[in-house]
Amino acid sequence: MTVSTLDSKYAFRREMVDRLVTDLYGPGASDELITERPLERYVTGVLWPAADDTYAEAPDEPESVAATSGEASVDSPVANARLTYPSSVGLTVSVDTALSSVLLVSPTAARYAPVPTVRESGSKRRDVYDWQRTPAELPEIAIDLSSAGPQRHLLEGGALELYALVRSPEEAIVTVTVVLRNTQAKPDPTSDKDVACWFQAGLTLHTEKPALVDRSKLRTSVPSDPDLASSELLYRNHMVFGAGHGCAVDVDASDVDGRRCRRVTTTFVPWQDVHRSMAGASNADLSLSFMGSAPRNDVVAQLNLLAQDYSSWIAVSSDSVTADGATQVPQHLRGVAAEHMKHAGIAHDRIKAGIQLLVDDEKAFEAFQLANQAMHMQRSRQDWVRKGAQGDFELGAQAWRPFQIAFILINLPSVTDDQHPERDIADLLWFPTGGGKTEAYLGLVAYLLLLRRLRNTNVRGVAVIMRYTLRLLTIQQFERAAMLICSLESVRLANEDRVGGAPFGIGLWVGGGATPNDIATARTNLGKLRNNQEVVEGNPKQIEACPWCGTRLTVDDYRIVKVPSDRMLVSCSNKACEFVDGLPVHIIDTDVYRERPELVIGTVDKFAGMSWRGEIATLFGRLSSADLGPDLIIQDELHLISGPLGSTV
Repeated sequence: MTVSTLDSKYAFRREMVDRLVTDLYGPGASDELITERPLERYVTGVLWPAADDTYAEAPDEPESVAATSGEASVDSPVANARLTYPSSVGLTVSVDTALSSVLLVSPTAARYAPVPTVRESGSKRRDVYDWQRTPAELPEIAIDLSSAGPQRHLLEGGALELYALVRSPEEAIVTVTVVLRNTQAKPDPTSDKDVACWFQAGLTLHTEKPALVDRSKLRTSVPSDPDLASSELLYRNHMVFGAGHGCAVDVDASDVDGRRCRRVTTTFVPWQDVHRSMAGASNADLSLSFMGSAPRNDVVAQLNLLAQDYSSWIAVSSDSVTADGATQVPQHLRGVAAEHMKHAGIAHDRIKAGIQLLVDDEKAFEAFQLANQAMHMQRSRQDWVRKGAQGDFELGAQAWRPFQIAFILINLPSVTDDQHPERDIADLLWFPTGGGKTEAYLGLVAYLLLLRRLRNTNVRGVAVIMRYTLRLLTIQQFERAAMLICSLESVRLANEDRVGGAPFGIGLWVGGGATPNDIATARTNLGKLRNNQEVVEGNPKQIEACPWCGTRLTVDDYRIVKVPSDRMLVSCSNKACEFVDGLPVHIIDTDVYRERPELVIGTVDKFAGMSWRGEIATLFGRLSSADLGPDLIIQDELHLISGPLGSTV
């Protein structure tokens, strides 16, 4: 991709952000005239009238500046920024008084006044109001930093108040909180609240010289929460020049000089460029073709080289803690850094244990190689299908990223040995979207499914359960995982004497709002789809394309068959496809319970039914002695497990 192409994409993104800010915060123009109420048009940057008893105060975050400093006490103007309908907005900054004894404040705000107008609607005329914007002409105010205590300035005839709290200096550093507050009384219920509100409210704080200091370096205590302590370490070079109250803080790079800043501004639509995360490199040959076919000694040698690269990285990182430069860690955070390096060492030891398992266990190494063959097939097929499935399929050049194969190696011992103490550990695989997390755990899934078959070709039942919080994500990942199961089938057919004659399978186990719970519902809804009727709930047609060859699937590719009991068969219409007689997928609940496919992908809400739906026990190895029960549970999209998009379980 050329630089000019990237520049045009970035320009488009900036334009989209600017339009979003205009839509949410405003204004469209300095003297704009809008046809709807401003409280209906703009959803942020509004200062509501004060003294409204119906407005509920929002609680402080436990680690927020307001909570730790007491700035958001009930009698403080800052508290008014934390209401459901805030009447104030503020900033807290710290100033080096050796460089500036005055903090300059530039407030902004605007009013909207109703303008009578007549609007025609067809043959009717009706009297309505437009709303005219008038920006307030607010002066720049100088806050004297030599005098500790509150300072108040009334603006716009007392309709606005600028409040400043100057704290006592600590080693020439003075912390100041500046708040812009709507002091108008709450209008009576028959009046428009719009006229009593201030819109596009904001503050700009600046000094003549760069005198605003990095507030994050003023604290040398370590948070008691390990996650917060880790964040303090990881973001130690990130500078914080202000804390917002009811808003965020915007700092322009041109105003930053070293560890000091000249200007900060409030913003109600904060944004941040998130730089792309890149996977670390290794000198080892991690190609899937090599891992799937090379002699054991050669494979182990390359995996040991990977472990050595990681060990070297740990050593360099440990040395950098005290070295001069950007990587140096402040004294108060070196204990946190040491704890990080300790955990890295534990991860290295677990990687080495996984490699040793491949040396000692013949079946484990055999499963590892077959899993690499399946993953090589899956990833090559995925690329081929995404490119339109043009021409004959060929295996492409595919390789593990170091973190992917390391994650697999870390988990090999506990997945292989059902008595291993690490089975109680939940390993978190973290990497940004598109980085390869799914391939990493699918590789582990492939290893486990093949290992169980290599140990006993008669073993049956669910081996892996993948849980999701959102049905949409579940169905998306089901299509990707189905390609792996098809690849495993290809590997099994090529090694039937070792892996057995029973096909691998995958099941989709989500709520009845997405898929049918029984054959009768599936038959009825398939009939509706064939008659071009809409199926809102219980749609059995969940796969849009064959995961093996990419051929589009129609409703005619979904059939209810009797073999020997009723089940739904999904087949590919491409006569050259290896799965023309049926894909190894199970979408209906009753099919999933009966077939007990090796991989089941479901949503967390289905697990809530375990206490009153006995057939769910079949998924947990409670049907026959040949069922081992699941050996691996994967919770994908963990960040959605709680909150508005998920359910805490």
